[in-house]
Order: sequence, then C-alpha cells, then structure tokens
Amino acid sequence: MTPDQNAQTIISKLMEKKLSFAIITGRFEEAGTLHEQETKNLQADLDIVFFDISRAQLHEKLLNLGLEHVEFNTYKYIAQDKSILPIDIYIDFINTGYYSLFPIQKENLLDCDGYNIISESDYIVYQILEPLIKFSGYKKRHWYRLKRYIDEGYFTSEIKERLCSIVGCFLATCLIDTISKKDHVDKKIVQLIKLRLLFKHGNFLRMMEQRILKNGQ
Repeated sequence: MTPDQNAQTIISKLMEKKLSFAIITGRFEEAGTLHEQETKNLQADLDIVFFDISRAQLHEKLLNLGLEHVEFNTYKYIAQDKSILPIDIYIDFINTGYYSLFPIQKENLLDCDGYNIISESDYIVYQILEPLIKFSGYKKRHWYRLKRYIDEGYFTSEIKERLCSIVGCFLATCLIDTISKKDHVDKKIVQLIKLRLLFKHGNFLRMMEQRILKNGQ
C-alpha cells in the first residue's frame, strides 16, 4: 500500500502516541481498489488493527487525535481540505460485525517504511473470509486481488492450513477450489462458514448481546 496524505497523517499521529498497531493491507490492496473504481465510485479507506489496549481506551485516544466516531468500529478523519478518510479499527482480531474471524499475531507483523503492516498470509486469509461474512460473496476488488495471488503462486499449503484451522478442512477446500476457478461461491457454503465461525472466539455471545440490545431499544 502507498498511503495517501490523509492516511499517512493518521499513521504518523498513531506512531507519535506510541500506540501498538498494524495497517491491514497487502500487495494488491491498492490495485484491487483502483480496479473496482473503474465501474464504481469506491472510496479508499484505512484499516488498522491495534494491540494491548481496550476498546474504551482506544476510542478515547482516537477522539483525542481528532477522529470522529461513525458507528461501532468505524471512524473518519476530515482533513483541512474537507476530504474524508474512513477508518476501520480492530483490536487483536480481524473482525466484521460481531464476527471475530482470526487473531493477528504481533510476531508476524512486517515493517513497512517505519510502521507495521500485517503479513501477506494474514491479508490473503482476510481477503478470503471477510467479504463472505460482510457481503456473502466477493466484489470485483476481492476477485481481482485473489486472482493475482493465485496467478503469482501465493496460494500455498500454508494458506490452506490457516483456513482449515479457522473454518475446517472441508470448507477450506471448497473455498480454495472455488476461488481457483473464479466461480460463484455457493450460498450454502457461505452459510456453513458463518455457522462455523459463530461458535468461535465468543461470536455467539456478541451476537446475542447485540440482538438483546437492539430489541431493548
């Protein structure tokens, strides 16, 4: 990733505050975004995973840095020129909604121009799972990135082993076969993945808490 000026400003502010964090990005992040922008007005954002901090503490620090809270784990930075940078924050885990997908290990982080980014294998697994939970399928940018990783030999046994540990080997094999053929992901497979993840990492409890809170309102 080549951060734009707004993203670089936020990264610098986080480093000044000595927060432990890593940018969620990969080799084809920017190219995939540009690919989808050709047919859709897609706004680039910044995804950050933080470590060694509670959500309440992080929320306070982000507000003190001038960020505005939008909803749950989404913030925005409004620059002097009125341009807006959406920022999604994570703590220890890659997550979407109440689903925690898998943890990010600090020992696997990579240095990029003085700040940390997640490992390429973590980013690939993120690109495989997050769109299925969030959108129940892949957008153009996701297909573009995944195809590039396949074409350049990044879909190694390590990726399959990581997926097996998260969703089980049957679903991992189905996913890799589907992605390799750039085929439509069957809705039943997506449902099984969501069900499998629902009973990991406290996801079921968070789901119940959100539903109770929503019903209470």
